Amino acid sequence: MLFRMVLWWCSMMEVLLFSNDEKIFNLTNSVIDGRYKLTWCTYKSLEKKTCPYPYPDIVIMHFDKEMVKKGTFKTIVQVKGRLGQRIPILALMEEGTPQNIFSTLIAGAYDYLEICLLYTSPSPRDS
Repeated sequence: MLFRMVLWWCSMMEVLLFSNDEKIFNLTNSVIDGRYKLTWCTYKSLEKKTCPYPYPDIVIMHFDKEMVKKGTFKTIVQVKGRLGQRIPILALMEEGTPQNIFSTLIAGAYDYLEICLLYTSPSPRDS
């Protein structure tokens, strides 16, 4: 719900998603539901500069557990350096500590959402 409110508040037309997880892309795409143009780039494409960046209205950055442990500051600064300091960034974080969250917000993220992705196998009842 908060995710939709952030998009509505900013009157988004173009959303740029950075994530290495296709499930996050699919989930974001279902939330957006065709109302906004969504471009998906992986972090490898960010490093190689191979993703054709649009001029988005908002950037969503998904940080999995490993990325959170390594730190988010440098990546956020890198995106802001390419897209401008005023670009709003929504950070999706898995298992972030208060220090991780603080560092993410100091780096320039507009806001963050803590997420938990459940990877479960099908139940015997589903057969």
